[in-house]
Amino acid sequence: MNNLLRLFFAIEISDKLRIELAKIIKQLRAETWGKRVHWTHPENLHITVRFIGACEVSHIPVLTQRIKEALKETAPFSLQFDTIHLFPSPSHPNVIAVAIQPSADLFKLARILDFSLVEIGFAAERRAFVPHLTLGRLSHHATPILPTVNLSFPPLKIDHIALLRSEEIEGKRIYTAIERLKLVPAVQPKVTVGAIVVKNNKVLLIKRKNAPNQGLWAIPGGKVEPGETLQQAAEREIKEETGLTIRAHEVIYVFDLIERDADDNLLFHYVIIDLMADYVSGELRAGDDATDACWVSKAELDQLSMTESTRKLLKEKIFTSR
Repeated sequence: MNNLLRLFFAIEISDKLRIELAKIIKQLRAETWGKRVHWTHPENLHITVRFIGACEVSHIPVLTQRIKEALKETAPFSLQFDTIHLFPSPSHPNVIAVAIQPSADLFKLARILDFSLVEIGFAAERRAFVPHLTLGRLSHHATPILPTVNLSFPPLKIDHIALLRSEEIEGKRIYTAIERLKLVPAVQPKVTVGAIVVKNNKVLLIKRKNAPNQGLWAIPGGKVEPGETLQQAAEREIKEETGLTIRAHEVIYVFDLIERDADDNLLFHYVIIDLMADYVSGELRAGDDATDACWVSKAELDQLSMTESTRKLLKEKIFTSR
């Protein structure tokens, strides 16, 4: 087995875009000079971000782990294609390529990859990064005059970077994804507020419409808007979710709600502050982030699906004092 693999990092394109670019290649192939161009097979279309070259198989786990760490808090972004042009210049072209409109996010991604690879012993990239998508490589005998081509594609959404292996099998160039590394946006803690409203020895609960804890019964509440006090936010959120007017008071409980994906990327972080509150007026109805709302007695708590932390809070801090 060959212990050296030829690797590079690239942005993969969607199947829909691949089909559209294949049509353009077919159009260009029909030009008088088209048969003298080595056209990229549609399956191989991609945007190279950082070439690596020969790499020991045993080094790949270290490489991918370092890049994963470096890409944390690198948010997904979009790219817009520009024109078809001769690259690197019309006077000395090597390839026919699709130019990509300047993107600070893409250049930042290229820098992260380069710095990270240098840190673990790979050579620094000496050439300036000029993003493009190669459609075909020119032979010395090809003198293309490019026709006007419509490139009215929607923006390409980038949510991962792929580590690709390049190899030649039976005279055909094959690119295989060894790893796909997700781009995950930076997550800042968000302050949210909940209101524990008790009426006739029953507590107000809502069934959540959205994540986190979608479909579970929970203490009603939501995010604190800029300029709001905790009490104002609680009163507004309960009005929106249940139709009730309340008067919020003191803080009774504070906790963190944190969730990560399988790669330990942070998905969300909520700092939840629960306040005691009094019922003032209104008819109960579910709205906004609630699919249902009801008054629940202590005996009914175990019959509803909710997080154990919510159940424990209500049993130990609310119903025990009543």
